[in-house]
Amino acid sequence: MNPRKIYSDIVEMLSSVTSQPEAEARWFIEEIFGMSKEIFFITEEIDTVKLKRLHLLVERRIKERIPVQYIFQKAYFMGLELFVNPWVLIPRPETEILVSYVIKIYSHRRKPSFFVDVGTGSGAIAISISYVMKIPGIATDASRRALTVAKTNIEKYKVSVELLCANLLDPFKEASLDLIVSNPPYIGSNEFTTLHEEVQKEPTSSLIGGEDGHEITLKLMEQAFIRLKKGGSLIIETHRGILKKVIAGAKDLGFRVGAVIKDYNGYERVIHLEK
Repeated sequence: MNPRKIYSDIVEMLSSVTSQPEAEARWFIEEIFGMSKEIFFITEEIDTVKLKRLHLLVERRIKERIPVQYIFQKAYFMGLELFVNPWVLIPRPETEILVSYVIKIYSHRRKPSFFVDVGTGSGAIAISISYVMKIPGIATDASRRALTVAKTNIEKYKVSVELLCANLLDPFKEASLDLIVSNPPYIGSNEFTTLHEEVQKEPTSSLIGGEDGHEITLKLMEQAFIRLKKGGSLIIETHRGILKKVIAGAKDLGFRVGAVIKDYNGYERVIHLEK
């Protein structure tokens, strides 16, 4: 059994379901054999039990179109390894733009005493902000199952983040918050079937933002405007397809658009709204 041939065969198999077959093949090798691809290539004896598991999991990835993050129950976000499963959305690099922006702007202004992350899912946003900025947070989600995932990640990194099972900002009082962050669902229900099969394996409640995709974001902005203190910020991720509606709705509510940040592909992705 030639390790390089094993690897190249896996890459070829995965190329039918992903645009990054080499990266995924490396991930499978590292997880199953417990070694880097480079070390695997010079291994003289391949563990046949692990090799069988490799092929079984790759076949499952291809046949069932299960994201590799769910297969190994981990995802990487802002340099942190997070536990994930099908109860939560898989953290994406685009959302790191939101976190990086928050960290950047509060590096030269007074930090809030705490922040709120709405729709936390795995806890990725809340954990990374609290971990880097060393401030406490409150993370909400309407899914109790999602909160069990977030709890596991919070305990792993020992950050000061409190979890609340709640719809959006329902538990918070008027003019009580300085900073709200969120990656709300923003896909239209009529678009769902056009998404990649892997994305359709993720929880629909974390993806579908209403019939047109912007409805939940608008509801969040309405609640946020009431609950933010004067000068407070709402920093959210959105999609270019609903960007104009979101900005128009924010202005109608009385928000000032502080910044619109582009993602790695040059699309406007994150909006900073100020009261």
